Amino acid sequence: MVLGNLLKDGAPELASLVEHPFSHEDVLFVGLRYDQMAPWELDYVDGHHMAYVTPEQLERDDSPVLDWVRAHGYGHLAIHFDIDALSPASFLQQYPNNPNEDFGDVPVGGMTLTQVAGLLAKVAQLADIVGLTIAEFLAWDLISLRENLARIDILAR
Repeated sequence: MVLGNLLKDGAPELASLVEHPFSHEDVLFVGLRYDQMAPWELDYVDGHHMAYVTPEQLERDDSPVLDWVRAHGYGHLAIHFDIDALSPASFLQQYPNNPNEDFGDVPVGGMTLTQVAGLLAKVAQLADIVGLTIAEFLAWDLISLRENLARIDILAR
């Protein structure tokens, strides 16, 4: 987990490369489905008293996130956006929607892209977003298209 390395809790060979680690208090999980977390994730988040906001809390309003940013007084933010924080019904190109595999009972997000974009716009009014990663975008249809059409000579090269 990249975040683990930034907190100096990850793989030692990678965590050792981080010159300016984050503190656990500098992390806010937004859209976290606490009820769907694996036991080891629960232990980590709870054991380090890490802050989180659930999709259900954000259905009412964005104040838990905005209040957290204000309370910490950050002028600059780095944001990591996992696509799987989105509801699989509202955003199809993500892990649980692979049409070729049944992943069983995997955790799923509960937010919409519109909701996340609106929240990011509000956060950007409070602090400069100086880093934004978007992870776990899985273009299943494009992958399938590439794999299937690769059998045609003109597209195989």
